[in-house]
Amino acid sequence: METQQKTVCPECGSYNFYKASKRKTAEGLKLQRYLCRECNRRFSEPNPYKLTRTNSIHQLCAKILQDKAKKLDTATELKTVVAISQSQKKQTPTQGQIIDLLWYLKKQGKYSDATIATRIKLLTYLSEKHEVNLLDPEAVKTAIAKNEKWSNGYKQNFVSAYDSFAEMLKIQWQPPFYENKEKLPFVPTEKEVDALISGCSRKISTCLLTLKETGFRIGELWLCKWTDLDEENSTLKCVAEKHGNPRQTKISSRLMSMLQVLPKTNDYIFGKGNLNAFRWKYDRQKSALAKKLQNPRLKQIKFHTFRHFFASKIYAQTRNILLTKEQLGHRNINSTLVYTHLVPFNDDAENFNHATAKDDKEAGELIDQAWQFVCTTPQGIMLFRKAKRK
Repeated sequence: METQQKTVCPECGSYNFYKASKRKTAEGLKLQRYLCRECNRRFSEPNPYKLTRTNSIHQLCAKILQDKAKKLDTATELKTVVAISQSQKKQTPTQGQIIDLLWYLKKQGKYSDATIATRIKLLTYLSEKHEVNLLDPEAVKTAIAKNEKWSNGYKQNFVSAYDSFAEMLKIQWQPPFYENKEKLPFVPTEKEVDALISGCSRKISTCLLTLKETGFRIGELWLCKWTDLDEENSTLKCVAEKHGNPRQTKISSRLMSMLQVLPKTNDYIFGKGNLNAFRWKYDRQKSALAKKLQNPRLKQIKFHTFRHFFASKIYAQTRNILLTKEQLGHRNINSTLVYTHLVPFNDDAENFNHATAKDDKEAGELIDQAWQFVCTTPQGIMLFRKAKRK
């Protein structure tokens, strides 16, 4: 009973769950498992031996050895203490410097938390998994170069991470360059997008429909609060990532009703829980749906793919690159131009000029200039066209 009062669902924050079977951990503990009645999430009670973000694997081993040493005799306990001290000596001196890098990047203020976390993760991977001395730039370059399975883009991420580390410690090095071959983004059909939206769980379906109608990045949507949702005007706004522009987008009545039934456990619409766990859950449902529908293309649809779909659809409807740039929140139009290659032009489209209007005043001016009204997008943008002069 005491465990139920302290335990809360990590997905939706509910206290309403069933008791399931117990699972045995690597340390020999038996942890109670639960099944949430609200969101069907399975989770376990906290593991006291679980690593935190600030702990190292050597600290974990030391803790386990210390707990076991209490049950041994004096002679065995002495050997255990020696083993503990030896495991602690194996820690590389750069581990503390990697933590210093986190605060170094944080204080600069120009990197997002996701970028900082990625760079720390990559450097830790080099230091611990590949046992690379980060104080030796040549060893770092060798470790990156010899991994032939890594793509050039992935290798360049390691180079960028070590650039920050070398800058902090004032290490002189010549960073290698790995050319990342550009390729067109994958854009699914609307039928495939709708199949995912209708086939996933309630919370994930609501998330996918929001991404489809707004073109937000998943990180931007994850930080949207209930105060950003305007129920009267049916709009949703976000704070931009990657130094982009903030946006406010009109949403459909269907999406508004789906958002309103989500549990309001905190200030954030989707709870601002563990995004990686939410992405993992989506990947599982996506793979199951792809197998059920016999469509392997569904496995390629990631959260960011919905942004590609949104951009290509807006440009196909308007043929207005500046409007597409504004809807995506891009500051550099070169980031938007890639979507012009994803939209097939037909002969009819090439014979017309296209224009847009955001309100009645702009629409009236276009009508006075003999522009013909076509349709209104889900975002409330009115589309017009006029035949080209031959």
